[in-house]
Amino acid sequence: MRNPKFNLSLIKSFCDVATFGSLSKAAERTCMSEATLSRHIKSLEEQLGLPLFERASNKLVLTEEGAHLREYANRIMDAANRFNFEASCHVQTPRETVRMAVSEGFSVGAFPPILCLCRELFPNTTIEILVTDDAVDVHRGDADLVFNTFCPLDTSLQSNLVIENEVGAFASFDYLRRHGEPQNALDLKRHTLIGGLHSREIVRAFDSLGYGFGDAAFRIRCDNRALAWLFVRSGLGIGFINIDAGDSAPNVKRILSEYSVRKEIWLTASASLSPDSPAGRIFGHLSDTFGPQSKPS
Repeated sequence: MRNPKFNLSLIKSFCDVATFGSLSKAAERTCMSEATLSRHIKSLEEQLGLPLFERASNKLVLTEEGAHLREYANRIMDAANRFNFEASCHVQTPRETVRMAVSEGFSVGAFPPILCLCRELFPNTTIEILVTDDAVDVHRGDADLVFNTFCPLDTSLQSNLVIENEVGAFASFDYLRRHGEPQNALDLKRHTLIGGLHSREIVRAFDSLGYGFGDAAFRIRCDNRALAWLFVRSGLGIGFINIDAGDSAPNVKRILSEYSVRKEIWLTASASLSPDSPAGRIFGHLSDTFGPQSKPS
């Protein structure tokens, strides 16, 4: 172990996974993704030079070293929580506002867990959400923070890759009972697909595999992604959404699990954004928590 500089979020993830016994359950209860929790555990193990968990069936079981360290990790988290509580009792923190811009697809997919984390960590900050698929100008004041599906090359902006969003196909159990479950991508041609302009990346992905779907494959066209997802959950057809969001939704099932489309989500702000400002603190924390990758030069 070489002079580890522990990030409190790593210890918190360790405690959460130890408590719930698996990455999936810990992710569901803590508003963190399984990938982030897994990366935190791996980072902590590398810093300590010790294995903390062993995999047994579908569970993660603490090693002897992990069980010993868990007691101290719990003490650290208890102290941190007590610290925050005492500070909030004695300091009157002014209310602050941060405006975030997100696309419609991201807003109903991977964004809610991120928003949940922000509310937990920054309870005195009011967060305004701008849902739009149009271009957003942070310099003009449209938003403080923007979640993009691309990395802006403008040098007046700073961007970090925070999520690799994976989109899959989903249908309700009721729809599958009535129409059967497609066994391969070609079977989709006889099903009702729900989508719109936002689904063109899905179409291009299937076309690149030689299936030749085209926009005509979508029998129900709706450019409002939240409404399109509601149609899917209501049993009208098959649609596409972030896999984590789809897996956590009731009464729907992921189909054709071998097919998915990956989308990068970049968190963008003005390069002049102060790290001590409300938006700057959120930008820094999300970048650190989700493993930032600076934009290419």
